[in-house]
Amino acid sequence: MKRLLQFFISAGKLGIGLMTGGVAAYLVAAYEHIAGHSLTAFVWVTLGIALFMVGAFLAWNEQFNKAILAGNPEIVIEYEKSAKHITAALMVKNLGGGNAYRLKIREITNNAGAVVVFSEVSNLESKQVYEAKGSFQNFKEFAPFFSHNFDAFLMQGKDGQDVPESISNTMAPKTLKVIVDYFNASDMRFTGEFEIRRSLEEGHTSFLRRYFNPKR
Repeated sequence: MKRLLQFFISAGKLGIGLMTGGVAAYLVAAYEHIAGHSLTAFVWVTLGIALFMVGAFLAWNEQFNKAILAGNPEIVIEYEKSAKHITAALMVKNLGGGNAYRLKIREITNNAGAVVVFSEVSNLESKQVYEAKGSFQNFKEFAPFFSHNFDAFLMQGKDGQDVPESISNTMAPKTLKVIVDYFNASDMRFTGEFEIRRSLEEGHTSFLRRYFNPKR
C-alpha cells in the first residue's frame, strides 16, 4: 500500500509538472487565446488523465533505470589538475559492481577542431584504475607522453583573426564533454557522461549522468 501511494505521488508530481510548465501549458494558453474561451471540464479531465499516464511512465522509467544501474559496474572519469601540477592524467576508475567490458571513451573534439580517439579496454575489473590513452587527429603532438599532449589538447583554442585573438582563445577556460560506453557481464550497455572544465591553471571533472543504454 505504501509503494502504491508513493507511485501515485511520483506520477502526480510529474504529471502536474508537465501540465503547469512546458508544451502542455503553452498549447492550452494558445487555444484559449485563439478560441476566446476556457477549456471545458471534460477536456481538463481528459488532459489530466493523459498527463498522469505520462507521469506514471516517467516515474516507472526513473525507478527502472535505478534498478538497472544498481549492481552493475560504475565507471567514473577523473581529470584533476591544480596549479602545483605541470600536467594531469585522464584516469578511468571502476568503483565496483562488477567488471566492465569493451570500455571505450568516445572521440572528443576540442575548440580548435582537433580530435582525440581513445583506445578500447577489453576488461576493467572492479576497483581497478587505468590511464586513458589514444591518438590525435589534426593536432600537433609536442611531447612523448599522452597526458602532456592531452593537457595541451584541452586548452587549444581556435585560430583568431590576429595573434592577440588567438592567444585569448587559447587562454580562455574550456569545457569539454567526455562520454564513456561499457558493458557488463550480461552484455548490457551503459553510458556515463562527464564534463571537463579546464582553465589556464586548473582542471576538474564533473559527473553529469549514468544510464542504461541499449542502443548499439
